[in-house]
Amino acid sequence: MVGSPKHQTISKIKQIFLNAPSTNASANFLNTPTKVWGMVKERRKEIIESKFKSRKGAIIVDDTFCYKTGRKMKDIFENFCHLLKKQVLSHVVVTSVYKTPKISIGYDFKVYIPKEIAEDFKSKYDLALEIIKDAFNRGLISRVYVDSWYCQPELLRKLKPMALEFFGMFRIGRLKIKTKGESMTLSQFVERKIKENNFVNRKLRGRKKTYKIRYYREIVSVKHIGKVNLVISQKYDSKKKIYNEPRVYVTNVLSLNALEVIRTYLNRWDIEVFHKTIKQSYGFEDYQVIEAQARDAYFELAFLSDMLLHLKQLGKLREHAACAYVPRNISTEKVGSEDLVLSALAAQRKGTIKEFVQMCGFDEKRFEFFV
Repeated sequence: MVGSPKHQTISKIKQIFLNAPSTNASANFLNTPTKVWGMVKERRKEIIESKFKSRKGAIIVDDTFCYKTGRKMKDIFENFCHLLKKQVLSHVVVTSVYKTPKISIGYDFKVYIPKEIAEDFKSKYDLALEIIKDAFNRGLISRVYVDSWYCQPELLRKLKPMALEFFGMFRIGRLKIKTKGESMTLSQFVERKIKENNFVNRKLRGRKKTYKIRYYREIVSVKHIGKVNLVISQKYDSKKKIYNEPRVYVTNVLSLNALEVIRTYLNRWDIEVFHKTIKQSYGFEDYQVIEAQARDAYFELAFLSDMLLHLKQLGKLREHAACAYVPRNISTEKVGSEDLVLSALAAQRKGTIKEFVQMCGFDEKRFEFFV
């Protein structure tokens, strides 16, 4: 027994596992063959498909950094972090969230490896496209959300054969557009519209408060993408009494007005919340492993935990918990008794491991060390 079950929250559970007396057991668990973890991921996606599929489903794609100090880790490299504004040693993970009108749930992840150390190089756009195609082929999505880094013709043009709606934000730069028969860069277009000052002033309700904004909307053409609905928006800074730097929202849904475009794009924020949750609650970046398969197994634990928590909150866990983390055709013994970690990490922060085990219908004796 480890402490009182009443006090074993996610952070405590994580601590128990990471500092477990049997480090070999933990290592063996994470180093289970990649094929097995692939089956775990596939089974997880099947459950998402069966329980959360929606005609209004969308995929949100982004990436996140896992900061590290150990240079012996596989695929580790120094990368420029725009948030910290400096080079950092890290793993960069392309992530995704499946969003419906009812839920936002972690969907897939792929580790980005730069050309210098990759055996088979794939760009972030390539990895993002693989995730999008996978969700599309399962019939899960009709829409894609991307931030300014992924909102580039290199990716967006490849969405056309799937006839997917997309919502993103263009980086203001040298992107070529065509408006009313005239070609120019996006930077020139934005500069011209600001000088013309043909903006509409409105108030926009955000997640926490209402903002004063001004915007301009126009249908323009972008090479390799086609016609897009472009909205230039500026938020008013009441302290400085000036408008902030412009943002350019874009979608291929031409019928929406400017405020509809902006409000719809704000759904992309769900992936930022997801990143915070898996790092703070599921220990997404707390791994200390060298091999890539152990690292990816750790990532899968976080995504699996997120799904189990959603199932629990929706009251659907009892039916699927046992098969959610154990691949079909693979015995529990092969995965290891540490499989409770999947459930433990997913336990509600207000709940306990014991309650979670009982609810799932697990044999408590098998998990005596944890409960």
